[in-house]
Amino acid sequence: MMPDFTERELGRPSQSSRKWMRFLLTLMSVVLLAPSRSAAEDGLLFGGDDFVVVPHSSSLSPSQLTVECWVNVAVLAGPSNNEFIVSKGNDGTQGSYYLSQNGDQFHFYLGKNGVDQVYALTSSLHVQTNHWYHVAGTYDGTNLHIYVDGDLEGTTPANIAIGNSLELTLGYHNRPGVPYWLSGSLREVRIWSLARTQGEIQATMNQSLVGTEPGLVGYWRLNEASGQVAHDSSGNSNNGQLGSTPDVDTNDPTWIASIPTLSEWGIIGMSLVMFGAVLVLRRRQVIGLAP
Repeated sequence: MMPDFTERELGRPSQSSRKWMRFLLTLMSVVLLAPSRSAAEDGLLFGGDDFVVVPHSSSLSPSQLTVECWVNVAVLAGPSNNEFIVSKGNDGTQGSYYLSQNGDQFHFYLGKNGVDQVYALTSSLHVQTNHWYHVAGTYDGTNLHIYVDGDLEGTTPANIAIGNSLELTLGYHNRPGVPYWLSGSLREVRIWSLARTQGEIQATMNQSLVGTEPGLVGYWRLNEASGQVAHDSSGNSNNGQLGSTPDVDTNDPTWIASIPTLSEWGIIGMSLVMFGAVLVLRRRQVIGLAP
C-alpha cells in the first residue's frame, strides 16, 4: 500500500506558502520595473512674502556664471510682474543677475546701468503651475543662455561685468520699495563661477552634487527640513538665513518634508522582498522541509 504522504511530508510548500511566494515575486517585478523620479519632494515653500538671505560674498560675483535650481510655481506672475527665484542685487543694480518667472515664461537677467537690463527668456515654453521645472541660466561673457529641463530655450548676446555688493536672495527681489515675491517651491539651488554647457547641466540636474565640483561657489540643497539656516554645501560658507531675523518670523518659508523617490521605494521594496523570502525559507527549515 502506498503511504498517504501530505504535501509537507513530500517537501512541497503549502497553499498559503505558494500564495505568499507569488505575492513576493509580483512585488519584486514591480520594484525592478519601477522608474526613478528626478526630483524628490523636498525643499522650501515660499508663500508670497517669504525669503532666504545669503550675505554678500565675492565668490558669488564671478565673471562667468551659471545659476540653476528646481522650481515649482504655485501662482503665475502676470506679464507686467515678476516672481523672482534667485537674485543677486536687483534691477537697479549694476552687475546684478537673477532668475525669474514672468507671465508664462522663465527669464534670466543681467543688470546694466540701473534698469537697463539684458535677458534671455523661454519664448517657446508655457510655464504651468504645480509642476517642477529645472531652470538654468548661463553667461560666458558673450551670450546669455537659459535652459529648462536641460533644453536650450533662449539665447541673447551680452557684454556685462557681473558683480555687486548686495546680498543674494531666494524667493525675493530686494529692490527697495518694489519687492517681488515667489509663490512656489525651491530645491537644489546652485551657482557656478563658469558657464556650464548643456551636456554638463543635463548630466547633473537629476542628482545631488558632492559639493566639491570645480567651479561650484554656492550650493543650497534646501533639504534641512527644519531650522533657520539654509546651508551652503559648496564649502564656501555662503549660508542663508530664513526670513527677516535669525529667529522664527512671518517671512520664513516653510520646509517641505522629504518623501522617498520611486528609486528609493525600489530599494525599500527589494529589502521587503528579501526579508519575506528569508521568512518563508526559515519557516520551511523549522518544519523540516528545507536544508
